[in-house]
Order: sequence, then C-alpha cells, then structure tokens
Amino acid sequence: MAAPRSSAALRARATPTHTDLAALPFDQACAEIAARHHLSEPHAFQLAPGGATHLVRLSDGQALCGRGPQVYAEAPQVTGPLTCRACVQAVARRLKSSLGRRAARHTPTR
Repeated sequence: MAAPRSSAALRARATPTHTDLAALPFDQACAEIAARHHLSEPHAFQLAPGGATHLVRLSDGQALCGRGPQVYAEAPQVTGPLTCRACVQAVARRLKSSLGRRAARHTPTR
C-alpha cells in the first residue's frame, strides 16, 4: 500500500502555476489571470515578505484575501503557484458560487 501524501505535497501538486501566461505581455497575462479566477479587475501574483504568494489587484495592490502586507518582497508576476491559504479560499468561494449559479440555471427543477 502506498504511503499517503502530505497535505503540503498535494496542495503544491494541485495549484496551477500558469506557466502558459509567461509568453503573453504582462497586461494581457494579468487580464487572463482575472478571467481564470472570475475576477473583474486584472490581478497578478506577488510574493510577501513572509514567503506566501498572494493574488494582488494591480490597481491598488490589495491582496484578494484582504490580509496581504503593504510592502511586498518582489514585483508582481504572472507565474507561480498561489500559496496564501486565504487567497486560495477566496478563489474557491468565487468559483463555487459562479459554478453553482451556472448549474442552477441549466438544471431542470422537475
């Protein structure tokens, strides 16, 4: 029987790195990230001093989770896994709510 994988290993394997966006211009790649995560404004990944990567809105630098630092360790990037647990949960809530509405619209009630 295979040993169970740690939750960190599973999370690292499950998080998309968006490497296909590296060839696009920065603004277009940020808009594509927003479209993939069902966000209205362009976002990018940004590394915080603590080591977590947040999903940050480009217009004002606010992290999606609302708990990001005011000063980041690196410039915004379009590749890299999202490692902030609160940002991941916020993205999951958005996807779940949008998929739920879509399913309700297409599922017959009787």
